[in-house]
Amino acid sequence: MKQLIDFQNEWEILAEKGMADYSSLTADERVWYNCHSLMEQADSGIISFYYNESADHVNDTIEDLGKIGFTEPVELLKKINGLFPGGIVPDLEKRNEIINSWDSEEYNTMFEEIDDKFYGFKKQFTVKILDFIMDKGLAYSK
Repeated sequence: MKQLIDFQNEWEILAEKGMADYSSLTADERVWYNCHSLMEQADSGIISFYYNESADHVNDTIEDLGKIGFTEPVELLKKINGLFPGGIVPDLEKRNEIINSWDSEEYNTMFEEIDDKFYGFKKQFTVKILDFIMDKGLAYSK
């Protein structure tokens, strides 16, 4: 049975392409890029996703989660998105300033609960991404 690690070379090529020019990704590449980025960054806590440039594309990520048939994280992302006054701030520095202002026990508890839920379905998330990669032929060398 294949695992995501088997496609590390393809992922690195895709990640480089997405970081260099997000708009150059095909629709299927975008799904892999966004979903995999979320999964990787959320390993350090879901807020890590928002601290990074990947959250610039959070609305695409929400859409792409639906394309892999994995909607469980959507409500978690929408809950966090709702914490930003006026919605997600596309400017990374400003977004991080807002996140850093959330220094309270209430926010810490909420993010711990979100992280617990996210970690609870990580294995399923990995399977969904892997199935998508295989179904769409994105695993070029395998």
